[in-house]
Amino acid sequence: MNEIINELLQCENEPVLTLIVDLDMNRKENEAKLKHLASEVQHLKLDLPDSTRDILFKRLELILQSIDGTLFNGSVAIFAAANFGKIFPLHYHAKPRVVADNGFALTEIAYSTSTFPLCHVLVFSCHGVRVFSKNGEHVSEIADNPAAAHATHLLKALAHSGHVNEAKNSGRGVKACSDPKLKAAISALSETLEGPMIIAGASHAGELPPSLDSRSIATVDGCYENASIADIAKVAQEACEKASTERAQNYLEAIEAFLHEKRLGSGNDEIEQLILAGRVQTLYVEDDAAISIKASEQHKLSEEDRMIASALRYKGEIVFLPKESLSNYGAMAAGLRF
Repeated sequence: MNEIINELLQCENEPVLTLIVDLDMNRKENEAKLKHLASEVQHLKLDLPDSTRDILFKRLELILQSIDGTLFNGSVAIFAAANFGKIFPLHYHAKPRVVADNGFALTEIAYSTSTFPLCHVLVFSCHGVRVFSKNGEHVSEIADNPAAAHATHLLKALAHSGHVNEAKNSGRGVKACSDPKLKAAISALSETLEGPMIIAGASHAGELPPSLDSRSIATVDGCYENASIADIAKVAQEACEKASTERAQNYLEAIEAFLHEKRLGSGNDEIEQLILAGRVQTLYVEDDAAISIKASEQHKLSEEDRMIASALRYKGEIVFLPKESLSNYGAMAAGLRF
């Protein structure tokens, strides 16, 4: 994702188009939305040479045609520049908008990336391990992971050799003295997967390897041998919501620490100057900036768009916090490197 954002940042001084659209699984409604967007863009009053305008519109037309009639379920960000066009799924329902300005609108993609990172769910039982990926609200099973197949083989072997307790007694699996081969196999499995981890049926895995334990945002015990994808999605969502609440609290404590150390900036003008000086380590923004963006009649970048793009350009981290949690700082704050 960093490579994608860096590519988008290269267009900060070029006229570009950003479209945020919420799609669903209704093909006809999607086609109508995309057609309406194309018409809306055509009527924008862009202060551009005719040749540049024609190139952008043609690029956008090609992008919209590429997704015309395709089934989607969720919001997407569409970026059109003279030399490229891209479509990115947003893992939340974003407010639709159209922006034509110098530089792309990055608020939605930054919010989606930081708030709904790709994570994986490992579901253990005495019959093996199942692997699921979670992108926002979408959960799907990964059925062809060789490392998972190897760990499954070891779990079944341990069950056959009597290294598990009877399910009818406690529902717990591999004993605390985990088999070294199983531990190594689970570690190898975790290395094939990106992002944070959620461990379900944890007792069946025995002692987790440190590499996996450090990435786990939730460890849930219980029997999930016959769990459906809907069951796993519910467990994963509850775990992510709890982790999100804890993460927000940690960030608020970090802000207090920055304030105590006199390394906290606030106010848009001050923060902008700090960003340009390369001093902003973390830019804290209320999530209302990404959830309730008001459509601009001028279709221009918002103040949040500009600040987020600047912070990313200077290698700052973007963190979104709940609405009104930054009310003492004007809805935006900056933790400084020095």
